[in-house]
Amino acid sequence: MDRKKQLDDFIEGKLSQEEAKDFLNWLMSEEGEEEFSALIDEEWFSGTKEKEYAEFDMEKLLGRTKKAKGGGPLYLSGKARVSDRIPKRNGIRSTWLKVAASLVIIFSLSFLLIKWTEEPVSKQVESTLELVTRKNPSGIKTRIHLPDGSIVYLNAESTVSYPKSFVNNRTIHLTGEAFFEVKKDSLHPFSVVSDRLTTVALGTSFNIRAFEGDNSVEVTLATGKVKVSDAITSKSLTLLPGEAARMKAGGKELEKYSADVSMSTQWVRGVLVFKNTSFKKIIKRLERWYGVEIHFKGKVADEKCSGEFMEGESLANVLSVLSYSVEFEYEIKGNQVIITQN
Repeated sequence: MDRKKQLDDFIEGKLSQEEAKDFLNWLMSEEGEEEFSALIDEEWFSGTKEKEYAEFDMEKLLGRTKKAKGGGPLYLSGKARVSDRIPKRNGIRSTWLKVAASLVIIFSLSFLLIKWTEEPVSKQVESTLELVTRKNPSGIKTRIHLPDGSIVYLNAESTVSYPKSFVNNRTIHLTGEAFFEVKKDSLHPFSVVSDRLTTVALGTSFNIRAFEGDNSVEVTLATGKVKVSDAITSKSLTLLPGEAARMKAGGKELEKYSADVSMSTQWVRGVLVFKNTSFKKIIKRLERWYGVEIHFKGKVADEKCSGEFMEGESLANVLSVLSYSVEFEYEIKGNQVIITQN
C-alpha cells in the first residue's frame, strides 16, 4: 500500500470514513509510527534534483536505465554513497512541509471517528504473515527504507521480502546481493536469510552476495558484529569488521576469511570493479549491471581481467576497454549484445 498517497488523500479529505479509520489505526500502531518516520526521513533527505541513490520506483527506474546501455550514466542515480550527503531543505515537496501541521489534524480527527472494533485473532495472524517484496530486474539498483529505520541497498537482479509487521519481526529473505545498514534494536535482532545461511545482527552494516547460479553465498562485514549460521549443519561463526563468511554450493563447512570490504561494497558506490576475474564472470556481471543480454559467436575466452569503471561509463566504453585485454569485437543492438571472438 502506498502510504505517501494515503497520507495525501487523508489530508485532502479523499478517504472514506472506513479508509480513514484504517489509516489512523495503522498510524498509531508501533509499526505505523516507525514506517511513517521512515517516510518523512526519506522525503527530507531526497530533496535534491539528483538523488544520491535511486529509490524503489520501478516504472521510473526501468525508463532511466536504458540510458546506461549506450552512453548514459552507468549508475542510475549519479554519485552513490553508503552515507548520504544532506541536501538543502528547500528541495522538499510542499506536501511534506505540511506534515507537522497535518499530524495535529490527524490525531484530533481520530477522536471524532466511530469507536473501532478489535480485529479477529485470525485476521491479525494473517496480517503478521503478509510479506512485502521488492525485486530489481537487471540494470536496476535501489535503496529501500525499512519500517524500523534500517536501509537496504539492493543490487540488480536481486529480491528481498519481509513481513509487514517488520518492526517486531525483523527477518528478511534475500536472493541476489544487498548491503544492509541496520538500525540498532536490542529487543529485535535483525536477520537475513540467504539460501542456507542466516545472518543475525543488532546494529551494523554488512554485504551479502547470494545470486542464484553462483557457486557460493558470501557475507562480508563492514561495521559492528554479526553471527552467520548454516541451516543444514547448524554450525555458526561470528564475524568482526573486515571478515567474511562463505558457504560453497553443496559445501559442508562454513569458511571464515579476511576480506577486502571496499572491493565487496564498491557496487554500492556505483563503481564496477573486476580483480583477476574470469571473462565469463565479467560478462554475467555486465548483463546484470546494464540490463542486457550478451551472446557469443565463437569460443568464450578463458582469460582473467582486472579493471575499475567509475560511474558514467557506458557499456560501449567498458566493452571497448575489455577488448584490449581479451581480443573480441562487439555489437550493441538495444538490450542485445553480440561478442565475436576468433
